[in-house]
Amino acid sequence: MQPQRAQPPRPAAGRISLNFDDADVFSVIQTVFGEILKVNYVVDQRVKGRVTFRSVAPVTLDQVLPVMETILRLNGVGVVEESGLYRVVPISDVAKEPAQVRFGREPGKVVIQGKSIIQVVPLLHVHSSETIKLITPFLTTTAVVIDLPNINYIILVDTDSNVKRLLTLISFFDGEQTKQKKPKVSVYNIQNGKAKDVAAILQQVLLSAKPPQAPDASGTTAGRTPFGAGHRRRAGGRYARIADHEDHRR
Repeated sequence: MQPQRAQPPRPAAGRISLNFDDADVFSVIQTVFGEILKVNYVVDQRVKGRVTFRSVAPVTLDQVLPVMETILRLNGVGVVEESGLYRVVPISDVAKEPAQVRFGREPGKVVIQGKSIIQVVPLLHVHSSETIKLITPFLTTTAVVIDLPNINYIILVDTDSNVKRLLTLISFFDGEQTKQKKPKVSVYNIQNGKAKDVAAILQQVLLSAKPPQAPDASGTTAGRTPFGAGHRRRAGGRYARIADHEDHRR
């Protein structure tokens, strides 16, 4: 069967059917960008390939470019818009093209237009290196992510639809719920004793702590001497009582 040229779309009540049967990618680009969207475009000479695609249902004019971006991306081709000019280039070169630069972390502000963008994302609670580890499995094949650890930012270069998805993920694990789960640090002044001695006692208590056991018939906990007995045996200040209590806990 001979390859076919991209056929002109058949409009249906304001909608467009996209049907390409083993069509040359340049012919597809010419049909979509030139005949349907009627926008200025330039195609890199390295862009080659064939496209087969059939839309089950007609799409609106606003949906044509996002659909086209997906079709081209599957064929290793990316779309970058600059001042009304659409540049169709090998997808590996998208990060080098003068794509639109956006700043922010709100996914709702990303409009899906079927093109690649550069998104600068400020992070609030999670470190940038950890964020990159979390989002890497969700990047497209040729996406680029840059770490800016000194200011805790990341830069994403990806399709606008995937940037929107990544920002949704980031807003989930870098939101207020993450801030609330951070450990609380408190500083206490030691009135009696040395700080290093108190720290050693607290460390012993935390490391050797065991779940509480049910008291026996005598009202004491099994396997432990009542606190009062230890207090009488090792009379002294508060430090002695704490140490004695810890001895019996172990």
